[in-house]
This record gives sequence, structure tokens and C-alpha cells, in this order.
Amino acid sequence: MRKVLAILEAPRTGNGMLLLQSALEYDCDLIFITDGLDKYDEAYGKDNLFRQLKPTQVCQVTSSSDPLVIVEALKQYPKIDGLVAILDRHVRVCAQIAELLSIPYLTRQCVELALDKHESRNLCEQAGVSVPRYCVVEDRQEAKALAQQWGFPVVLKASIGAGSQQVKFCASVDEFDVIYHTIAQLANDSGAQILLEEFVTGPLYSVETISYQGQLSFLGITNRRLGKLPSFAEIAAGFPAELGQSAQSQLFEATRKSLKAVGFDRGIGHTEFIFSHQGPVLVEINPRIGGGALGTLMSRALDVDIYEQIIRVALGEAPNIPQRKTCGAVFQFLYPESSGRLVDVRNVQVAKNYPGMINLTIKENAIGTIVGPAEDWRGNFGIAIATGENLGVAENNLYAALSTLIPVLEPCK
Repeated sequence: MRKVLAILEAPRTGNGMLLLQSALEYDCDLIFITDGLDKYDEAYGKDNLFRQLKPTQVCQVTSSSDPLVIVEALKQYPKIDGLVAILDRHVRVCAQIAELLSIPYLTRQCVELALDKHESRNLCEQAGVSVPRYCVVEDRQEAKALAQQWGFPVVLKASIGAGSQQVKFCASVDEFDVIYHTIAQLANDSGAQILLEEFVTGPLYSVETISYQGQLSFLGITNRRLGKLPSFAEIAAGFPAELGQSAQSQLFEATRKSLKAVGFDRGIGHTEFIFSHQGPVLVEINPRIGGGALGTLMSRALDVDIYEQIIRVALGEAPNIPQRKTCGAVFQFLYPESSGRLVDVRNVQVAKNYPGMINLTIKENAIGTIVGPAEDWRGNFGIAIATGENLGVAENNLYAALSTLIPVLEPCK
């Protein structure tokens, strides 16, 4: 009897379509749980893969964030063998559904711990993982006094969140009040706490893993490029990063300890670190694949469909773990250097013809919208992806191609 896979919603940034395509091609029956397909029309156009699903493959619910509503809707299906979600809020819901329906999945406690930066750091620090000096703060004056005691710069963030939307760099006491107010509003909207933490210097990396039957496998390391402060927008990433044996071993060991501390023993993981003067410092644990086009980079570099491996583990089947990397791959979101209304993007076809370029997409609705420098993962006007025989070559291919692009802006009225 064919196994049944349920997918709860999907990102609208490209990797959602790739996940759905892999699920349709895999030897299983698919149930796509959604509170509406219209939102995918906006991202992928009217004739998208989501619209091509058969009625029997779509489980329509009134709310895809309410586990009780979803559990009730799933009663029409005789069985479900696996659950998949690759957005934080849906991973959390899947953990609750799995608990209620006895479907194998990460435990609810693990997911909650991983997604709460305060709780996960507390546990990881006890396990011997380096974390930034941090404190939960509830009052602006208390937070400001503590920041002055530590010394500027500092970072203010919400304890729950993704995509760098709730993280700000604070350089001095003069700007503290404004930044605190911004983060406090965001934290209040999401029900999160406010974290004050030291600013740790060093490049950002993520360690990509997959766990099956309690066995942790390392897929590789991703280097991540940030935009300009005071935001921490991740604008580019490359895989696999070659850091040397010592740095790699330190990152792998810190990841192993971090995942064990929160009870992570199933599925794909994406754990971020700053590599400081003293070694890896934990940023966050994500019980899902990394965002942007990371799935495409990994699939290209590992010569395996990474989304299929996510599906295999969800269905209780062993993943295909590649033993070597076949190439390097890199992506970059496209942002202008200044703000304005996007009128045109010149030389797109020229850039597409550069060696190694496998994708250069300008968003369908980008022309005519107001764009500006990166503040979080949103607001870009497109994405570019390139490959090469190693990561260095891939990066050279990409940045050479992008040097030809000219976004044309007009002043905002």
C-alpha cells in the first residue's frame, strides 16, 4: 500500500514549488493542506503547480494555523504516514498535529525549544555550546542600563521570528530608544520576548543536517552574506563552504551538541553560527531547511534532490546521503543600492548568458513597486543563482553576471 504524505502549506519564494514537485514525483499519495490556493497565484502565476493538484490531493481548511481545525479535516483520510512543513509557523503546527494523530514527527517540545531563541540558547549553553551574552528584558530603561553596562554596540531582537525581520543592531545609546520601541512592537505582535544580546563579530555560517532514526548526518556548511547594518538581512548564500578541518570540526561539534540539547532527532536541520575569534557562537536552531534558494544550492552541489530526502525521512524511509560534493552553488537576492520606484532592470539577458548562471528571475510584480536596500528577506526584486566547479568559481560567475544588471529607479513621490 502506498504511503500518504501530508504537506502543510508551502513557501511562496520558489522552494515551495520545488517541494511540491518532488512530492508529486515521489512514490506516495499526496495531501496538500491549505487555507486557500489564491496566495500561490500571486507568487507563481495563475497556471501554477498548486492549481494542477487534483481535488482529492487538496485538503481545504478554514485556518492552516489551527491544529484542531486541521486534525478535524484530516479525519476524512484513512491514514497519514508523514508530515512536512518548511516554514517555522507551520512546523510548529505540524508538531501539534503529529502529537494529536500519533504521526511520527519531531516532538512538540523539541520544536518549541528550537524556535525559541531564549530557551534554546539556555539549553545549548548548558550543553557546552558558546552563545552570545544575552538577557530577556521587559523594560526599556532596564535594557538601556544593561546595554550601557555591557558596552555598545548591542543587538535587540524578538525571541521568536525568522527572516531577520525582528533583529536590529544598536550602535549607541542615542538610538537605543527608537530601536527598542520598534522591536518591542514586533515582539508584542508575535507574542515573543525581547532579547538584548552582545554584538559578536565574525562571518555567519549555517550547518545543514539530516537526522534519521536518531542518526545525525552532516550535509555541509553554507556561508551567508548579510546586508548592511543596522539590519541583518541575509542577501546571499553559498554551498558548500570549505573552511578547513579545524573550523569544520568545531562547527559540526557545536551543531551536534545544540541539536541534542533540544532533542532534535528527525528530519532536516539548519543551525546558524557566527564564527568569532573564539570559535562558533550559536545564533539559532531551525527545524527545517534553510530559506531562500538554499534547497536548490544543496541539490545542485550534492547532486541529489534535497526535497526528496526530506520526504523520505518524513515517511520513515532512509535518506540518500551523498558522500561527496559535485560542485559549488550560490544565490543572491537582488536589491538596489538606493530606494525608489523600480521602472526597469536592464541587461537581464546579458547577465543570464554568463557562465554558470542557472537562474535569474525578476519578480513578476516588481516593476512599478517601491524597492530599497535590504532590511530583511522581503523587498527584493528578484533572485540569481549560479554554479561552478567549486564555490569560489560559482561566486565569481554570479558576481560577474550581476555586475551587468542596472536597476532603473525613479524617485518616490
